Amino acid sequence: MIILLSLLLALTVHAQVLDPLNYCPNTPMEAEYFVTNDTCYLTSEKSQSWTSAHNDCKRTKGSLLMFKDKNNEDEVINKIAMTSGFSLHFYWLDINRVGDSWKWTTGATVTYTPNWETGNGNCAVINVATKSWSPRDCDAEVWDIGYICQYDSTSISGSSRVTQNAAVLLTLVLTLYRLFVTDR
Repeated sequence: MIILLSLLLALTVHAQVLDPLNYCPNTPMEAEYFVTNDTCYLTSEKSQSWTSAHNDCKRTKGSLLMFKDKNNEDEVINKIAMTSGFSLHFYWLDINRVGDSWKWTTGATVTYTPNWETGNGNCAVINVATKSWSPRDCDAEVWDIGYICQYDSTSISGSSRVTQNAAVLLTLVLTLYRLFVTDR
């Protein structure tokens, strides 16, 4: 009986960790979001500077758009194109110019060569229509630039929800154990 209950608990917690809705932040019903593999993306077409958009994402334990590689970039852009309600073509990237190179705000360098357009600034946007990146001024509030916050399965907002769910399930399993095993 104990082995069966332990197995049930392990499978339930494992399923919650893999469920993307466990690491998507709680959002208003009108919010647009999409999921790819282990990442949830929450969209905003509110025009803000890179700094304000970056801070909005950080406040909810997320980040602006970052890509692992070209395949990941293509996958995310295709999801953006398929999602209804996207009227903008430009979205802020979580990247800054450091000297002569570009680095994600995590400090990691870009591991592939994106399609760059010309521009000025130490922040960058992606044009989802042309799949190209272009430098922009970090403090510019331009009407045609939105932002997308991303949350991966290791983000604090998601892992705390999984931990809460696991605690509830553990309490339930222990209660069932007491009822069926120790009360006999």
